[in-house]
Amino acid sequence: MYQNHFISFIESLKRDNNTNIINTILEGYQVIIEAQTHDKDAKNPDGSYVSYSKTNDPSFDEDGYETPGEDYVLIDKVFVPKDKRGQGTGKKIIKQAIHEIMNSEDKNLDIRLSADPFDGGMDQEKLVKFYEKLGFSVDDYVEGMPGVMMTYTGKDPGIQT
Repeated sequence: MYQNHFISFIESLKRDNNTNIINTILEGYQVIIEAQTHDKDAKNPDGSYVSYSKTNDPSFDEDGYETPGEDYVLIDKVFVPKDKRGQGTGKKIIKQAIHEIMNSEDKNLDIRLSADPFDGGMDQEKLVKFYEKLGFSVDDYVEGMPGVMMTYTGKDPGIQT
């Protein structure tokens, strides 16, 4: 159902000759597909998972032309089943992801995430404190907007067992 709406939306943009917007949307759509594929592959036996991908935040000038931003690695999904929370699982999988990133071709890029309690199972303040204990610092907080952007400022946590 949503795919048909998406295709109709892209077709209307094509008719209006909005090439920059179409390319930006399609790039984002591809990242979502890749992240979903990565999620399936990265799922742990206990149901927890973390996914991340290389990305950047483009900016647009006053004429609407896109300028690429700085590349960084975005930890875009962290999930721990409710019955596994409070047992160190989240800390373990995030440290493992940081270690993998810091030992990959993307090791010189910033590692960022948005502290946003999507399922309502955790208070945002607690979530920010949790990530701060892991070595993240707050970049940006906009009152009334979901999520707090954070950047990893710690060292390689090593392999987590």
